Amino acid sequence: MKVFVINGFPGSGKTTMEEYCVNYLNQFDKYKNKVHIISSVDSVKRIAKQIGWNGVKTAEDRKFLSDLKKLLKNYNDFPYKSVKRKIIRAVYRDSKDSENHIIFIDSREPEEIKRFKKDFKAKTVCIRRKELENRIWSNESDSNVLKTRYDIYISNDGSIEDFKKNINVFLESEVLNND
Repeated sequence: MKVFVINGFPGSGKTTMEEYCVNYLNQFDKYKNKVHIISSVDSVKRIAKQIGWNGVKTAEDRKFLSDLKKLLKNYNDFPYKSVKRKIIRAVYRDSKDSENHIIFIDSREPEEIKRFKKDFKAKTVCIRRKELENRIWSNESDSNVLKTRYDIYISNDGSIEDFKKNINVFLESEVLNND
């Protein structure tokens, strides 16, 4: 199993990268249906919807989700435990072939990223888009993206084709190099 924690500012290309990786890796029998995208805020979003959040991500909504995640982390570590459960369900039910699973975890908070790195031997990946780096963000989670030192940086400053080339370099060096 290989685990990558993905981070970047809103709009940097995290989802684009993850979806591209899933589609690319699914063409190999070894990885077919073994590539997983897990977000540490998904469980928070479910709770937010139960209490009236409409699913929109305005600056105010992003701050609300960030604050709610922090509250749930402080209360009982719910967001981290939720991701951990999802990894166990996804990978360990396929224990004979667990080494071929690729997990992408979306996480913003520096302390949470460190935990994933330690507990799952994850490599950290930052999607960089220079035009987003000097903005003022509405919440601590978005503002702290560059406060973590990452193992891998992937640039998304050019065209979508340039970005895909950069993702291919990542896949070749980090996933396919052991094949």
